[in-house]
Amino acid sequence: MKHLKHFNEEINPLTYIRAGRTLKHYGKTTKGNKLVDYGYEKGHGFYNAHIQYAGQTAVYTSKITNPTCKFYYGVPEWDGPQSNVNSKLINTDLTEEQLVSDWKNGNTDLSFTLEFRFTPSEELKSKVIDNETITKSIDHYYGFHLFTIIVNLSDWSDGLRYYNYIEDEDEYVEPGDKDYLDVTDMYQNTKMVDIRLDRIMDKNIYGIFADRQSARKFILNLPSLLNPHKEKIMDLLSIIGGGGDEVEDIFDSFNKIRINALYQDENIKGSNLYKNWYRGRLT
Repeated sequence: MKHLKHFNEEINPLTYIRAGRTLKHYGKTTKGNKLVDYGYEKGHGFYNAHIQYAGQTAVYTSKITNPTCKFYYGVPEWDGPQSNVNSKLINTDLTEEQLVSDWKNGNTDLSFTLEFRFTPSEELKSKVIDNETITKSIDHYYGFHLFTIIVNLSDWSDGLRYYNYIEDEDEYVEPGDKDYLDVTDMYQNTKMVDIRLDRIMDKNIYGIFADRQSARKFILNLPSLLNPHKEKIMDLLSIIGGGGDEVEDIFDSFNKIRINALYQDENIKGSNLYKNWYRGRLT
């Protein structure tokens, strides 16, 4: 590594990663791992995190890197118990029109889902090497699932017809009536930004940051992770009468996420720790 640095202090981090992988290919695992992680540290920095595999008691605390964010309209669901090995994730390809239609009909919340994936450090890989199940879970080219954030945009989920129900008169206001409320009215009168932590996108692996510094670094990095999806949020809001102000309110809400809700720095043990780590609302 010192020779590479002497040659050029501005070497692309990918060069270190490729060089490290080449060393590993030739059996120089220790040196190769250090070089790969050095490249990741130069390119993306590291976050300390606790990682657990569902049903197991072992907790692996190590470095992860290169966060990415995947966006979904609505909240994807499992076609059976999430713990069932045969269950499959469905509703991952909803469009904004389908989501609004489902919300209008009282079949779902008005929400979107953000899945955060990270690349494991070579240090983490070396810690789990004897655990084949978790090794397979983290060793994906697009990273592994750490946690999911679900954002609900309305406190009403019973649909437009029931929104037009007059309880005192036990009747519904119908379209065309002067007092009829449309989907824009329903959104404007019920809008909110509720942000919560979950593990819905993966049945096996999940985690949380291991110290305040890592959680804070993640929050500071959130705008760059979310910006590629800003247009998708605007597309959704445009259908229901929202605009730039609502989009900014959503992004401002992410700045209010409580750092304490994203990390666990005390001694931890037991299985299914997501029940302790993910305690609902983040703001």
